[in-house]
Amino acid sequence: MDTTDTLLEPVRAPPARLPRPARGQAERGRERWSEEREPALVLGRYRLLERLGAGGFGTVWSAEDELLRREVALKRIELPEEAREEGARATREALASARLAHPGIVALYEAREEDGAFYLISELVHGETLAALIAADTLGDERVLEIGLTLLDALAHAHARGVIHRDVKPQNILIPEDPAEPRGV
Repeated sequence: MDTTDTLLEPVRAPPARLPRPARGQAERGRERWSEEREPALVLGRYRLLERLGAGGFGTVWSAEDELLRREVALKRIELPEEAREEGARATREALASARLAHPGIVALYEAREEDGAFYLISELVHGETLAALIAADTLGDERVLEIGLTLLDALAHAHARGVIHRDVKPQNILIPEDPAEPRGV
């Protein structure tokens, strides 16, 4: 079996995708495009809406796909000339993600490099991280079991396809606001 040593973010549990604050949650530290100026258009079709977070490997935005009229998550990874390794890492992440099709794993829609940055476009989940739910002490035993089993199934799916996550932690596991939320087709 071909094993790809890669970092996928995030893994989701019944079902989960990229982090997004629950509706009504405080927007501490999040940028929002002002109403006075037009939001940026990325890759000719994704209109940036709200900065959801940033880390060592890029910045994640919610965006509107103007072609397909759906909300997506857009991850921008800067590729300065001296850091071409980041582009290779982003490409490995995209290739690994493209091999996965599971309700507990974020679906990748597009991956492309443009103007010194690499973009990963994926489905967007409205919900909380497992870390936030643990901190809020809102999970019952049955829900914890359900999340754990879904997570194990998602990881088994990835491992069977040679993909290793390397960063499974409560901050990277997302739980949707509505467990009955459609997962796509």
